[in-house]
Amino acid sequence: MFEKTVETSATPHITVTECQGDLVVRGSEAHRIVLRLQNGADEASLEREGESFTLAARADCTITCPLGATLTVSNVRGNLRIKEVQGTVAIGVVNGDTTLRAVGPTAVEQTIGDLNARQVAGNLQVQEAKGNARIRGVEGLLSLDQVGGNLAAEGLQGGLA
Repeated sequence: MFEKTVETSATPHITVTECQGDLVVRGSEAHRIVLRLQNGADEASLEREGESFTLAARADCTITCPLGATLTVSNVRGNLRIKEVQGTVAIGVVNGDTTLRAVGPTAVEQTIGDLNARQVAGNLQVQEAKGNARIRGVEGLLSLDQVGGNLAAEGLQGGLA
């Protein structure tokens, strides 16, 4: 297993341009980013410019980052799981399932699999979920354009559009 640690502020911006496997992102109290890969360092590239980080991974990847980080995920070929990232989250295309737990305001362009979201602090905007969508505890507005499967939603404090 390969692991790389980078010290950062409490609110870095992390961009994942592509992950060719499963991607897990977890928030932490520590002011550092920890990147873990199943194989060696040649499976990913991590670039830094100030407090902005750009990552591309060719395998399953786990990122631990500060709770206040903002996150942009462009493309995930496997499943995506984000937990306790309280900054703004923007997600492009996920070819598997998407799971969100205790996240900040979030926008999802497309998830090919199921969408599971719980404890969203702010709005949750979803353009397309091709599978089922289970959503619980959204403090802001839940905006869903298209759900291909079943929809179960509760605890929507800001309503549903």
